Amino acid sequence: MAVRLHALLLLLLASANGFAQRGRSYISIEAHIGLSKFVHVGAIESLEQVAYDKPLPFPLNAGKEYRLLFKVAETIRGARVSTVELLVNLQHNTDLEYLRDHHTELMLIGGSSLDDEGEVIVLEEQGQPVDPTRDSFRILRPLPRAKGKDGRTVGEQININLDSGSMFDVNLSVVRSRDEILKRARAFAKNHSEVLKTIWLLVPREFGEQCGYANAYCGIRLPVCAETEHTLTGLLKNPNRLLKGVKPNDRDYARSRLLADVLGALELFPSKENASLVRKIVENYQSKSLQNGRIAAPDDVKRAADRLLERWKL
Repeated sequence: MAVRLHALLLLLLASANGFAQRGRSYISIEAHIGLSKFVHVGAIESLEQVAYDKPLPFPLNAGKEYRLLFKVAETIRGARVSTVELLVNLQHNTDLEYLRDHHTELMLIGGSSLDDEGEVIVLEEQGQPVDPTRDSFRILRPLPRAKGKDGRTVGEQININLDSGSMFDVNLSVVRSRDEILKRARAFAKNHSEVLKTIWLLVPREFGEQCGYANAYCGIRLPVCAETEHTLTGLLKNPNRLLKGVKPNDRDYARSRLLADVLGALELFPSKENASLVRKIVENYQSKSLQNGRIAAPDDVKRAADRLLERWKL
């Protein structure tokens, strides 16, 4: 427990530094499903502050504890229940109060431990203490605007944080429809009952902006599965799919960086077919060596491929 708590605190401290210094991480629909212990669709029924007498380390001791009841309409993954009761530690409760007061339909992802905008720290689950973990709330539709106590437009800020309900899927398509998000979530949960590992693929900022704010740089978290392998090999064949919004003068640099990152992510999918594809891509790869005063790093692509083939030994 001590090790897990220490890792959680490091992540919380990193978050406190602000998005301008750490970039943006999108979580694909399938990554949420694959790493979770439960996924429910429903709404927050109540949120009440409670007394909590157990000592908590920094920064958890700076927050306040709330009893949250989540009314379940559909279970996509995990045991079917009618209500989920969570004891959560919050620095701010404005967003959750808004979601409660507006009876907003949400997807609750339990124990995913991903660096997501909609996360809350959970201390108890169904009345039982748990190692501090992180659950995520995802909106499924854009929220209407409503003024908060501090004058901010609360719904608008939640839309920014949670991409107005849009999400990437494992194919790196932007899914904006509530029904399509749930359709993909149900299908993936049906085909993958096991808990999966995930990888983080760095993508061009301009591509990430199709889903929401991308900050200085961004990446998309994907589950380790056959569907992700198909996506990665497809990007090796056609990296331009993610470069459409990149300025022409920056495209060569972005392509080199993307291919190198795709090769790194592909390490978990060794096969003779993939090794043959990697060799073919590198043999045919060409890039300018200098772009706008920056090294476009064509050699990085070759180095990443050589490293990958050496580890695979195929």
